[in-house]
Amino acid sequence: MKLSSYETIRFPSRQADISLSGWYLEVNPNYPVVIVTYGMGDGKGDANVLIASGMLEHNGFNVLLYDLRNFGDSDKDNGHTGAGNKEYQDVLGAWDYLINVKGYRPEPNWFVWYFNGRSSHFNRFWTGASRRGCLC
Repeated sequence: MKLSSYETIRFPSRQADISLSGWYLEVNPNYPVVIVTYGMGDGKGDANVLIASGMLEHNGFNVLLYDLRNFGDSDKDNGHTGAGNKEYQDVLGAWDYLINVKGYRPEPNWFVWYFNGRSSHFNRFWTGASRRGCLC
C-alpha cells in the first residue's frame, strides 16, 4: 500500500533540547488522528510502520509517524534507548504538536497506535496527556 503525499515535520520532545523528525499524513483535518510509534530497532521508515500507516490513511485517518529520540532523523541524546523512561516525553511532544500546530483538540478523536517493544513509555505518556481517546 502506497502512502499519499506527506509533510516532513520536526517538533520538540517535552524534554528540552530534543527535536524529533516525523511525517504527517492528512486525509482531512476534521477526521481523527493516529499517532504511530514503534518498539526498539524500528523507525518511521520501517516497513511495518509504513504498512500500518498506509492502512490507517487509506481508511480515513490522519497519521503522525515519527522517529523516537536516538533513532532515524531525530536528535540523539546519548545514542541509547531509555527503555521508555525518556521516550514517553517524545510521544507527548507528538501530542503537543498536533494540538498546538495542527489545531486538534484533545477529544475522543485521538488514537495512539503502538508497535511492539517498550510499553513503559506509553504508561507514562498516558499520565501526561489527556486521558480521552484510545491507547491501542
